[in-house]
Amino acid sequence: MPTPEPPSDPTASSPTPRRLWRRLHLSTWLVLLVVALGLVLISIPAYEIRGARLPEGDPDGDLVIRCRHGWPWDFMVQYRDYAWPKAPPEPGPFLPSYWTDAPWATASNWAVTGKTRFELLHLVGDLAVALAILCVAGAGFEWWRRRRRRVWQFSLREMLVATLLLAGVLGWWKCRDNQFRREMVLAKQLGLELKEYPLSDIGVEYRGPTWLGRLVGKRHLESFNNVIGVNLGFGSTDINIRDDEILDIVADVDQMWPHLYGLTVSVCFGNVDRQLASLVELRELRLFGVNCNRISEEGLRDVGRLSELEKLDFRCKELPESRLAFVSQLPHLKVLILDCPQLRSDDLASMAKLTELRSLTITDAPHVDGEGLVHLQGLTQLQVLNLDRTGVTSEEAEDLEWELPDCWISWH
Repeated sequence: MPTPEPPSDPTASSPTPRRLWRRLHLSTWLVLLVVALGLVLISIPAYEIRGARLPEGDPDGDLVIRCRHGWPWDFMVQYRDYAWPKAPPEPGPFLPSYWTDAPWATASNWAVTGKTRFELLHLVGDLAVALAILCVAGAGFEWWRRRRRRVWQFSLREMLVATLLLAGVLGWWKCRDNQFRREMVLAKQLGLELKEYPLSDIGVEYRGPTWLGRLVGKRHLESFNNVIGVNLGFGSTDINIRDDEILDIVADVDQMWPHLYGLTVSVCFGNVDRQLASLVELRELRLFGVNCNRISEEGLRDVGRLSELEKLDFRCKELPESRLAFVSQLPHLKVLILDCPQLRSDDLASMAKLTELRSLTITDAPHVDGEGLVHLQGLTQLQVLNLDRTGVTSEEAEDLEWELPDCWISWH
């Protein structure tokens, strides 16, 4: 005799059917919308606007601003006419950066004007990264959402993980804030001040996450600033530091300001010896200037170890026997300024390997003549050549113009 089935309970709920993978919750669509909006705001408007001279390094060239678009790669770069603001923000020892507020909040950053350079591969890469971020954000949130009945339902473990993440972010923020304040205190103790360009002794710039700076604006993220430029004794107005004190600072500069991008050192009567060894630890150093009475072989060797330098302003009255041999170890130099009375024509042979050099200035070098210019004929990237108070004649300079037709040459 078959067993009768128990009567069904009409109040019992039926099992919830599995949701199709392509049917996303409304909250997931909202998350995707917010992420997509954020990607548009950090990728499309122009950012990191800086002053530049075209041709690069030419003091008489056109002054323009360079506007970059895209994240994480720049798919477009614009060059516009340069216009100084009424109050330049964050002045430094270089041309100031105007990117202080969020770029998307300025209408002109959405416009495309002036000369532009477009990179198709960078645009494809940016789109691929944006698509990957959207897929990860949407899939992750939808997976989390399907494990609970309500969107505001959290477990104790999730609350603990969120608390730990928040504590880590705040700790990182406070660490960066302490570092920046320590750098500024050291600068203030030495009498270095942040003034309007070009009278400033130090330069400060945002060094936090790029995407965060573009969303919020550097003005509101002071904790992520770092001292990136220091001007020690060279053209400073109020600084009063003795030569021996400047050299002591240089010896420990990697501990004082580890994020330096540019450093200028001037000692009127001092001799540079081994104080430059600390510069090798400055991984971000790209601009370096030194003005001294005499420099030793060790000092030149230390400068030659700065293989990532892009600009070198070298002014020295007395050179050791090797003279400019160290320059050949700086393959990425784009701007080179030399003010060395002992410089000779054969010393220019060390520049033959500087294939990226775009601007060269030689001043107060009476022993440099046309024989030295022969070593410059292979520098096809050279755009500007300034010869001031050298032994080069007008005929010799004109002969070089035939070899470098794209180079602007000035001599007197």
